[in-house]
Amino acid sequence: GGGGQHIHQLPQKIDIYETLAVADALVSDYSSIIFDFMMLERPIIHYLPDLEEYRASSRRLIFDPVEIAVGPVCRTGTEWISALDSVASGARATAEDRARWTATRRRVNRHSDGESNRRVLDALRERFPELPVPSVPHGETAVG
Repeated sequence: GGGGQHIHQLPQKIDIYETLAVADALVSDYSSIIFDFMMLERPIIHYLPDLEEYRASSRRLIFDPVEIAVGPVCRTGTEWISALDSVASGARATAEDRARWTATRRRVNRHSDGESNRRVLDALRERFPELPVPSVPHGETAVG
C-alpha cells in the first residue's frame, strides 16, 4: 500500500553499515557512503538539488558527484519521487548503467578484488617477521 508506511527516518546513533546491509536502495547527496553501498550493487539515487550552490561554496568536492553517479541524479523533488518509484517498481540497470558502475568501482574501490586478506597478512608478515602470520595462497581467503 501507499502512504509511506515503509519509509523510516533512522535515529542519529545507528550503525549505518548494518542498515546498508539490509537496505534495498540508497538515497544520498554528497556523502562518500555511496562508495560503500556501491559494493552491494543495489540502486543509488543521487539527490542533489543544490549542486550549483554546493560547487560554488567554500566546500571542496573530492569527486564530481554527477561524474561518478551510478544511478539517477535528481535535482528536483519530482525527479526524486520518479527515481524512487522506478526503484520501487523493480527497474533494472541497463548495460550502460552496469558499465558506469564497473568504471566507478574500479576508480574508487580498486582493492576490492578478493585479495584484501592476503594483502593484510603480507603487510603484517613484512612488518612483524617474528610473528607466526599464516600464509594465504593467491585466490583464497584467510577467514570465513
